[in-house]
Amino acid sequence: MNLSTLRILSFNIYWGGHRQPLEKTIDIIRESDADLVGIQENVNREFDDQTPEIAKALGFSYARHAILDSMEEAGGGGNKLRARWTQQAGQSTLSRYPITSQSPGGSGIQVELPSGQNIWMFNTHLWH
Repeated sequence: MNLSTLRILSFNIYWGGHRQPLEKTIDIIRESDADLVGIQENVNREFDDQTPEIAKALGFSYARHAILDSMEEAGGGGNKLRARWTQQAGQSTLSRYPITSQSPGGSGIQVELPSGQNIWMFNTHLWH
């Protein structure tokens, strides 16, 4: 990575990517060569958060936004999330570099770049 280059992708995968195989979503992110990826609508119609699988396939770190409630906390189990249906429901951010902090409310992450510099990225899902 050139020290002056940071590739950022904002990607609404539409209801957890249910209209295409998750592998296609992973391929698109990989081909973009993005360093940071803001994902919107990461929770599919079964309330499974797709973020862990995407991050694992890419070898990225990730942070979920705090607006999501774990189904375990709500009496469910597994990787399921219950979204509070607001503009911020179902967002996560992926990073090629270490995530060192998350903002209150969860929409921003601090990342440490290879240069040692720390930067912030914020991810949002605007209401129609």
